[in-house]
Amino acid sequence: RGNSPIVPKLNATRYPSSVVPEPPQRSRVVKSPTQSQDIPTSLKTAEFRVLRALFWLKDEETTPDKVAFYANYTVNGHFNNTLGQLRSAGLVAGWQITTNGIDALGGDVEEKPTGPELREWLREKLSAPHNKILDVLMDAQGVAVPVTELASRAGYTINGHFNNMLGKLRTLNIAQGGARDGVRANPVFFRV
Repeated sequence: RGNSPIVPKLNATRYPSSVVPEPPQRSRVVKSPTQSQDIPTSLKTAEFRVLRALFWLKDEETTPDKVAFYANYTVNGHFNNTLGQLRSAGLVAGWQITTNGIDALGGDVEEKPTGPELREWLREKLSAPHNKILDVLMDAQGVAVPVTELASRAGYTINGHFNNMLGKLRTLNIAQGGARDGVRANPVFFRV
């Protein structure tokens, strides 16, 4: 048929089972990329991180942004798919970890850091501007700081950028309050 080149068919080579390498065996536990916490073999790293975030937030009001932040993700398709898989498996109901979810984490999952340990844990996760604002709030030792003073002491003026940074800290419940009564750090930072 015309001048079409003849392309030979490639035959799939079949190897005897003794030649095909076995898939690598999963070790009993794998280390999380962000923590030294052991991950049970029944969970993928993403599932573990989302479950641990929900475990940490089990006594708090949760939001997608807050759960994603503590799981070291952003709210995106991967995060949503992981959450959907955990819900389908009965490990999560809505935005709460279930008893089965806690069991899946294993018996030795660490509690959410508090006090100075939480502050240092957050230091690496927050941007430099967020850290400046939080440092001012930490220096105030839980006393509310007027918003204009907070902006000034953090080296900012009150504008859209500053308001967005402060808004994120409030969304994550790291900072509380607003223009009326001032802003303070969450009391969890001052628990020892």
